Amino acid sequence: MKTSARVMCEALIVAALVAAIPGLVLSLLAMSAWPLIVFYLVALIHGIVLGIPLFLLLRWRKFANPWTCAGIGALAGATPIGALTFPIDRPQYGAGSTINGLVMTVNGIHTPEAWLSYMAQLLFFGGLGAASAAAFWFYVKARSKNAV
Repeated sequence: MKTSARVMCEALIVAALVAAIPGLVLSLLAMSAWPLIVFYLVALIHGIVLGIPLFLLLRWRKFANPWTCAGIGALAGATPIGALTFPIDRPQYGAGSTINGLVMTVNGIHTPEAWLSYMAQLLFFGGLGAASAAAFWFYVKARSKNAV
């Protein structure tokens, strides 16, 4: 496939816009542009640092299709937030915490509700990554000189 750098940049912008849709909703609810800006910039950085290199690797190995791109996009979307927010048990502190009335830790140990909350955020950000990567692939395919 012959894809120019311009097409890849355009596809990256489209993919970041897809990932910024929840930021748009939050911006409309909060009547502030900051959520949209933050979502867009984070998606753009993810695309530059993780998305483009992984897509080029898939294309080089001749595995680039919408399903592999969506799978890699889901991993690229969920892995950074998963690593940053991984719940670590700290029983030595013996503290408990609640969020919105749900008990998250008891004596420093995470409850099943905490793990479900963690998995829900991974699914959310993984879904954003998958949708963005699929949009990236379809844009690149539509604008390429040869099929992927």
